[in-house]
This record gives sequence, C-alpha cells and structure tokens, in this order.
Amino acid sequence: MDMHAPDEVRAGLIRQITAYRTSKCLYALAELGVPDLLANAPMTSAELGAATGTRPELLCRVLDHLVVAGVLDRDPSGRYVNTPSSRLLLRAAPDGLANWVRCELQEGYWHSWDRLIDQLRTGEVAFELAHQRSFFDWLAGSPPIAELFDATMRDGSRDLDQGAVDTIVLGPGETVVDIGGGDGSFLAALLKANPEAFGVLFELPREKAEVVPELAGFVSAGRCRIERGSFFERVPGDGDVYVLKRILHDWDDERAAQVLRHCRDAMLPGGRIAVIDIVLPDEHQAQVGRSLDVLMMVLMAGKERGAGDFAALCDLADLKLGSITGTPSSLSVVEMCSPATCQTVEHVER
Repeated sequence: MDMHAPDEVRAGLIRQITAYRTSKCLYALAELGVPDLLANAPMTSAELGAATGTRPELLCRVLDHLVVAGVLDRDPSGRYVNTPSSRLLLRAAPDGLANWVRCELQEGYWHSWDRLIDQLRTGEVAFELAHQRSFFDWLAGSPPIAELFDATMRDGSRDLDQGAVDTIVLGPGETVVDIGGGDGSFLAALLKANPEAFGVLFELPREKAEVVPELAGFVSAGRCRIERGSFFERVPGDGDVYVLKRILHDWDDERAAQVLRHCRDAMLPGGRIAVIDIVLPDEHQAQVGRSLDVLMMVLMAGKERGAGDFAALCDLADLKLGSITGTPSSLSVVEMCSPATCQTVEHVER
C-alpha cells in the first residue's frame, strides 16, 4: 500500500502549518498603519520605514511576503500600493478588519495558545496559565487593550446585528434589558426598531464607560437608562425581555446558567430571554463556529453551543427552550422563558 499522501494534501497541510507567519505579518501591517500610509499614494520601503519608525531593509521583507500573499502590490516603479485586501485594514474603513487583526493577534491572545496543551491536560484555562489572571481582569487592567477589544466587538457586530434586531419584536411599553451590552449599539438599534419600547443597558463599571450617541439620545429622551454591575451578582429587575448577545459563549455551563437564573428571577411574569449566539449544527461542519469554540476555550473556558447544549442550559437554570431562529448572519436568536409560559421549541431558518 502506498503510504505517501497526495501532493495537494501535503501542500495544503503545509499552508495551514505556516499560516501563522502571514498572520503576524498582517498584524505588523495593521499595527504600523501601513495601509493608511498607502491610502493616498504609493510609497517605497524607505518612505514607509521613515513613517513607521522601522528599518526599511527589514520592513520590505515583511511587505514583500504580503505582496506574494496578495495582500499588498507593487506599482511599475516598485513602490508598494494597497489592494482590496489591504484596504480592509484601513483604520477608518466602514467594513474594516484592522481592529480585529490588532486585537486577535496581539500578544495577550497570542501567548495564550502557548498553553493550549497544558489546558488540555489540566483543564485550567490557557489564558490564565499564560497571564496569571482572567481574561476580563486583564482587560480591566489594560485600558488601551480594552478600548481595542470594544472597537473589535463593535466592528464584529456591524454585519451581524440586523437579523437579530428584526427577530426580537418588542410590544408597546415593553422594557428590554441588554445584559453586558457594551456601548449600547445593539440596544440602540432595538429601540430604534421598536419605537414604543423602553430599554436598560447593564454593563460593568469601567474607568471609561462611553455609550454610542444613538443610545445617549434615547437616555436623554427618557426611553432608556444605564445601570452598572456584574451579571454574576444581579441584573436589573422588571424587564420583559432580557437580551444576552454573545455573552453566554464566554462562560462554561455553570457560570452561564448562573446568569440565566438571575435573568429568570428578575424578569416580569411572562417575560422572556433572548440569547444571541452561534448555534452549532449537529453535523460538526461549521468552520467558523468550531474555530470560535476553541478560541473561547483558550481565552476563558467558554464554548459555542448546539441546540442540545442550549436545552441543557435551560434545564440547569429552570427555564424552557422556546424558539431558535436563524438570521442571515452566523448568529441565531435562542428564546428561553419560564416553563409555565414557553411554547414548544421550534427551529426557524431565514
């Protein structure tokens, strides 16, 4: 029997093994702001080196690798120019990825992967083994990284939120509580789509706790208030709908169920919980979901979940699984409510 792998299989695995080299070059490109420097005109490595405070003879080697990778290009005179790919790394690009590259590939995330095998052997979180503190404690102690993380979350939500907003319909006079709602972007979109509803933004106290102008406007108009605290201790009471957008995937089942129990106890009779997360398909083929599942494990012992996992969470929190509604993005809206008021679970695809 021929035990040699086909050439294309071998080449494909080699590309996966060495992909980190390109990833770190992309990080350098974005962190140094090279795409922004090239936005107005082509530049030489000497000009880019002077503008970024780097050695041109070394910088050009990184840039040439990215030319070969198709991220950058050269003009006929050999100067570097942007491509459609590198334009996505412009800091002000409306559909940009610069914040995500700078966040995911900075050393805080990066060094966590050094402890992956230790986590597999011991069950301890790789990030905590690498940094000697939890992910969110690390963010709280690093304001510039926290701001970058928040910006990355905003960018990541940009193309994902609308489907969830369309799915969560609020009745006149109902109050929606956005748990861990960050800067209020999603809550503002919900209030805009449901003009007779009221909102509460619940987020941790922070040294710099800004909300988006749209939500500030709703606060001024009396349609929203902001409360600060930890959802492991309490959540605001008397809400009709409790929204948990990309919150539960940060935590293991016991911690996630703890948050759900706080929402269950705080909501009004007939209230409901709307969990916005990836719902992994049963066939284990969701590439994005599986990749994020491992990232959540490495950073904070979190996990992405399938429908059965959400049903198990409901059991832990004395809730009943209602509907699971897919959206045009990778996210679904998983509705939970008290056993007395929930209807039979149904899966709706859009």
